[in-house]
Amino acid sequence: MASRKHHAAALALAAAVLLPLSSQASPFALAHAAEIESSKPSAAPTLGRQYSHLPAANSLHSSFNPYAMDAPIYHDSERWDWLSYPEKVVPGGQIINIDTGGQCSTGWIVSQKQRYFILTAGHCGRVYDRFAIRDRNGNSAVIGQMVERKNLSNNSSGDYALIELSTLQYVDPRLPGHNQVPGWYGVQWLKQNHPRTVCHLGYRTGESCGQYLGVDDLGYIHFRGIVDHGDSGDPVYVMIKGTPYAVGIISWGQPTNATDVAAQPIQTVMQRWGLTLHA
Repeated sequence: MASRKHHAAALALAAAVLLPLSSQASPFALAHAAEIESSKPSAAPTLGRQYSHLPAANSLHSSFNPYAMDAPIYHDSERWDWLSYPEKVVPGGQIINIDTGGQCSTGWIVSQKQRYFILTAGHCGRVYDRFAIRDRNGNSAVIGQMVERKNLSNNSSGDYALIELSTLQYVDPRLPGHNQVPGWYGVQWLKQNHPRTVCHLGYRTGESCGQYLGVDDLGYIHFRGIVDHGDSGDPVYVMIKGTPYAVGIISWGQPTNATDVAAQPIQTVMQRWGLTLHA
């Protein structure tokens, strides 16, 4: 294994590329460089690519047909209550902003070289805010710090943030309840293929799936589903023959049209910083 000094130098170089507002690497990353490196997967799957041709999508259940008139919305919260106290960093699990007291959901786990991040919603915090996870006994563990953020506002696009993980000790990047996520799709693929089923998984709502509605003028993905406060940032995915593929993270809902859910596309962040998806 390479020395801590070697890893710190590599992380500092990555920081200069990723963080234009800071000239130094995150103190969390430097402190745990060796631990992060030793925890890396030995053979990463082929991820972070888009697909030009895919088979037709199937619904989650034989009775669930989003193409039907007034298509039903799938919703299951009972078996996902553990996501409120996940005891680990896992897609859909609750994360707590220590500095504001707010709660959001973990989105996707992504990386750039030796640096690992939670991709979540930009409105979940501010740059330098610290984040933690907790268990049912009230015990908590700091898991990282927000290092990049773009927050949505009226008539603007972009609602995403990167929380740099200080350790991989508590991280499980797999999407709960599903097989491995083979990759991600961009907005153009969604517009061309109109996937049948779009889902999300968050600690407040659990898993909810419904009909794909389209992409709006600001670039947000819309689909039918159930969403609530605290689901912000959670993973959004399409189902292709029972296999999930990442497409975004939850951004917002509409009180007057509560089942119209809006998601920030994952493509924006993956391409901006050349990130790799781990799921």
